[in-house]
Amino acid sequence: MKVVNLIFSIALSSSLLVSPIALADLVLMDELELGNATGEGLGFALEDFVLSTDGASLNVTGIEDSSDNEIDINWTNLYVGGEVTEQERAAGVTKSVNVGSYLNPWVIQTVRGSMGDGENTPTYNETYSRVGSDVALLELATDSYSSNLQNSVTFAQYGYYESLGTGDASENIQTIMNDLNGDVADIQSRYNGVALFDELQDSITNSYFAPLNEGGIQPQELIVEGDQVDYDNAFAIEQPVYNDMAELYEIFEDTGWEANNNLLGAPRCSLGQVCNDSLLDNDIDNCNAACDTAREAYNEKVEEWEPLAEESFQTLSTLTASRQELQNRLNAKDSSGVTQYSYLERIADRDKFVELCGFGRDFTNCQSGLVNRKAGEKSSIDDIILSLNNGEVRRKGFDVGSTFEFTLNTTDQNGVVTTRDDFLDVKLKGLFIDGTSFRFWSRESDDLANPGAELNGELRLNLFARQISINACGDLCLVDPNVDGVFDPVKIANTTLNLDNFLISLNLGFGEIQPMKFSATSDGNFVFELTPPNPNAVGVDVNDTTAMQNFYDDYYANAPKSFVYVGDVNIGGNSIGSTTIDGFRAQYLRVQSRDL
Repeated sequence: MKVVNLIFSIALSSSLLVSPIALADLVLMDELELGNATGEGLGFALEDFVLSTDGASLNVTGIEDSSDNEIDINWTNLYVGGEVTEQERAAGVTKSVNVGSYLNPWVIQTVRGSMGDGENTPTYNETYSRVGSDVALLELATDSYSSNLQNSVTFAQYGYYESLGTGDASENIQTIMNDLNGDVADIQSRYNGVALFDELQDSITNSYFAPLNEGGIQPQELIVEGDQVDYDNAFAIEQPVYNDMAELYEIFEDTGWEANNNLLGAPRCSLGQVCNDSLLDNDIDNCNAACDTAREAYNEKVEEWEPLAEESFQTLSTLTASRQELQNRLNAKDSSGVTQYSYLERIADRDKFVELCGFGRDFTNCQSGLVNRKAGEKSSIDDIILSLNNGEVRRKGFDVGSTFEFTLNTTDQNGVVTTRDDFLDVKLKGLFIDGTSFRFWSRESDDLANPGAELNGELRLNLFARQISINACGDLCLVDPNVDGVFDPVKIANTTLNLDNFLISLNLGFGEIQPMKFSATSDGNFVFELTPPNPNAVGVDVNDTTAMQNFYDDYYANAPKSFVYVGDVNIGGNSIGSTTIDGFRAQYLRVQSRDL
């Protein structure tokens, strides 16, 4: 185990002020009101906050690399303050920032779960409706906003769509929605008057499980699997014999070269062909004794290999024919009805419709899915545009800067120790983390090998920054290597990675259905596991097909998705474009620390 020593030397400049307006909103409570107060949580806000190390540093020692060389980490600068413009930053202006507010505080609270409560009961809260009502959960949450303009996730999405196409954000997302609606209309037109969604699904099932003599796909897949096993077995027997034969062929060839000048005795037969005297130059056996021995050994191996090769070839031919038959069945079409579309076409149409419209049972409308989600995003974007047109202003975020120096001692093969200094400078401009929350609750473990209580949770991490810049040039960017602290702005710009309009909205965990589980191993390492969706956790009968279908319909429609948007990735002044990961959901994730 490595011991880490922390030496702190930090100057903190901050102020915590209580707004006169906030004081005006605080009123005395009588005994009855106090008696009804449950004290579930704490809301707090910091006004006019600035944190600066003012030239002080934090030094971390005791960390070693895999070669037992010590790595010295010096945290030379940390700044957290209010967002400033480029002109203000150039002029050295600093501003304070509010961490939450009276109306939008950061919160630490305990909340009762609402799963099982009726929607009309006083205790029901939709936010916590996926956690059982028999437990209380602990929630740590940053400030949250109902206004789409102030909500950083919706505002970042607005910025992303604003950067697409030639129109404004609303027009650009509408173009995307038009394409999606066109895809829906194409599928609807194909099956209009032909089949309902359930009938399409039934036709897929029927085609798959039909008997072999009626074009069934599963029976043919079983034949392909059997033929594949036969070929694999035949090839496994043939291949080592072939390798031995090839090795003996090389020995025979090399022996002929050495025993007979200018290739006079070299074989005139191909690999896999028996090599007789008549195949040698001048029809004369020019091999010496060693050459004859090598030739005979090779010929014997050819005779051993030939029937094995024939068996392998026959099984491959059978496998190829059965694969072709499977492809024919997958692409077979009838003249009318739902089977006028092949099995593969029906599978593709079903999956595409589910992606676009969710798991509804009706082709005529989209109950959820991508179309519905984009419509919700457009509504938020239109609301933001309306707010901006009405003169509303978005709040300012944080500016965060941090600089690290790493001193690495390396030892070469001669035992000579050299020192190298590395640098890392990270700046986040216009940073927002509103809407972030961590929720934890306790449940009995369902792992028989590890009984007892376990910690479950949900993570909602929202991080939006107008710009993230990362630079590692350090002293290489100094104007004069002999003058510390004066950097060349051109060198810095040419070696900096910039991420503009960066958003990550990471959502892990979905109540009792798919909780995150936190635990530790016996040797002290932590384990973080996002479990697969569990119908048993909410009392679903796994043997009931309809109940299971409804369970997964609900999961895919309501489990939160995650997003990553980067408006522009720029390295050294050269743009390499934007990056988008839109609407992904983790089915399973496990992270475990390990000793090195």
